Amino acid sequence: MRHSIVAAALAAAILAACGGGGGGDQGSENPGRDGFIVYSVSPTVQSPGHIFRIRPDGTEKLELPPGGRDGDPAFNSDGKTIVFSSSRDSPNPTGFGASTHLYKMSIDGTNPTRVTANPLSCTELHGHFSADDRMITFTMRCDDPIDYRIHRINADGSGQAPVVSDHPALAARHSEVFSAFGPNNRIVFAADLSGNAIGNPQPAKVDLFVMDADGRNTQRLTNLAPEGRNVFDGRLSVLGASVYFVTVNMNGFDGQLETINVDGTGRTLLYRIPNLAFADSVGASPRDTQFAPSPNGHFMAFVRHDQSSGNQVLMTALIDGTSAAAIDASGLAAAPAWK
Repeated sequence: MRHSIVAAALAAAILAACGGGGGGDQGSENPGRDGFIVYSVSPTVQSPGHIFRIRPDGTEKLELPPGGRDGDPAFNSDGKTIVFSSSRDSPNPTGFGASTHLYKMSIDGTNPTRVTANPLSCTELHGHFSADDRMITFTMRCDDPIDYRIHRINADGSGQAPVVSDHPALAARHSEVFSAFGPNNRIVFAADLSGNAIGNPQPAKVDLFVMDADGRNTQRLTNLAPEGRNVFDGRLSVLGASVYFVTVNMNGFDGQLETINVDGTGRTLLYRIPNLAFADSVGASPRDTQFAPSPNGHFMAFVRHDQSSGNQVLMTALIDGTSAAAIDASGLAAAPAWK
């Protein structure tokens, strides 16, 4: 895995639910078993992924009904419904690179419903409910390989509209690779300002922004280029008024889990992430990625790349990376969300 934003195109999104609830006691090093983590697992990179739910202590693992390539699960506010991406209606639903579209279903796997009605040639990723569950934000592209753009849609499938930012830095060619609702239905998003197509070997230039649901009043939260850093894979997670994200240097090393307030203040380093070392010496990547804080912010779920087995292991840990424990090492885990 490289420091480009290729994983955004592979529908491995990361999202955390907001609010109180499970996640163990704040004085404990054990997340307990309250609540659920949802995530996807595939046997290999080219195999279809399926969505699972599991307790934070690793018990009660359940595969939700599959339908092609499923991923990007994210909870609504009460944890009873998830929105996710799936290729189940595509012409070749299990084929590598099949286009995905937005669906929702109950946390027990019942009532799967397609949310969007865009052409099957389009690809939709990273759905996320607003705090009041009335809207969903997601990224979509149809023809241009770089042209991922943020859209919003009502949860009942009506009223889809593009969300066009008014920030001058986003006037040039760019790609909006991930979005999530924050407080007051403001949309937090990551944008690659390099102008390169996803997967391009040239370094990405990904920063965080926040805007109103209609694109107005956009604020830039980070400007990482002067630091020689980049938001890794464009992923972010929102918990309350805090945004969790990973930065790396322009060579893909020195991964850091950080948080910043949605008003741009309080940027804080939480966890320095060990590097993966590639035998071919052509790139680098953080060992741990795709972080999702627990509802109380004391713990986190994340994906650890295990070079000995080749798996991507679903882990839990304290928010500073200590007391890490594996809860699913069955394949290539991705995109955990915790509620």
